[in-house]
Amino acid sequence: VFHFGVKDFSESVDCEERPGGLLHFLVVGPVSPEKGQDLFLNAYGLLPNGVKDRFKVTFVGAISDKALGERLLNEVSKDKNLEYKSLMPREELIKLMAGADGVIVCSRVETVSSVAVEAMCLGKCVVVSDSAAISSYIEDKKDGYVYETLNLDALSSVLKRLTVDGREEIVRVGLAGREIYNRYFSLSSFDKRIDEIMFGDV
Repeated sequence: VFHFGVKDFSESVDCEERPGGLLHFLVVGPVSPEKGQDLFLNAYGLLPNGVKDRFKVTFVGAISDKALGERLLNEVSKDKNLEYKSLMPREELIKLMAGADGVIVCSRVETVSSVAVEAMCLGKCVVVSDSAAISSYIEDKKDGYVYETLNLDALSSVLKRLTVDGREEIVRVGLAGREIYNRYFSLSSFDKRIDEIMFGDV
C-alpha cells in the first residue's frame, strides 16, 4: 500500500479553547450524501437528551447538496449543541481541530481521509465509518473508534461510549492514534517508503 505523507504541524498550531465541559467533535467535509452528515444527524437523533447535552458538534464545509444543507441548517437552529461553519481556510480548520477532542468521519464512501490523518497528527481522537480506508489501520477502542457504515445504532452507540469513556480515555485514544500517523503518514515514513521503492529495503 502506498500512503501519502502529511507534514507534522502539531507543535506549531494554536488552538481555540474547547467549549467548557463538553466533548467537542468536528464533522468536516462538503455537506453531501457522500460525506454522510445526514447519517450523523439520524444517529445523533437516537441519543437521549442527557447524552446530547454532553456534546458540542461542529460541522465544517461548503453545502454541496441543497436539500441536505437545508436540513442541517434547520437542525443546527434547533439544537444548541450543534453548529455549522462554512468552508474555511485550512489554517483556521487546523486551529479549530487542535482545540477539539476529535473528528467524526461518517462518510458513505471515503478514501484514506485526510481529515482523520490530520486529526491523528494532532493526537486527536478519530471516529470513522468502516467505509473509510483509514479504518483498516485502527484497532477499535485502542487508537480510534470504528463503526459499521450506514448502521445508525452503531454510530449512536459510539457517541454514547464517548460520554461514558470521558475525556481522559478520549485523550489516551487520540495519543495512541498519533502513532498511526507516525508509522504510516508522517513525512519521514513517506520518505522511507520512497527509498524502499527506488532502492529496495533500507
